[in-house]
Amino acid sequence: VDMAIQQLLDGRRIEFCSESRSGELAPIDCGGMWKQRLRWTIGWDETSLKHGGAFTDAGRLNCRARCGLVWTFIVRWLMTVLT
Repeated sequence: VDMAIQQLLDGRRIEFCSESRSGELAPIDCGGMWKQRLRWTIGWDETSLKHGGAFTDAGRLNCRARCGLVWTFIVRWLMTVLT
């Protein structure tokens, strides 16, 4: 996530690649799944705090990208709190 945000802030485009593949090993038990989700949440929150200024910096991102970042980071956090 952090790398993708850095690329967007540098003016690069991220496009869909149908040939790419990614995999992961699923956690064995509920405790492992909880720890994995917690690591992911902490990573998202760290990235949100690190790049939060880009949400308001009009010169670095276009309106569409800025709205996407707000949705991805702020609304995600809000929905986590509300659920």
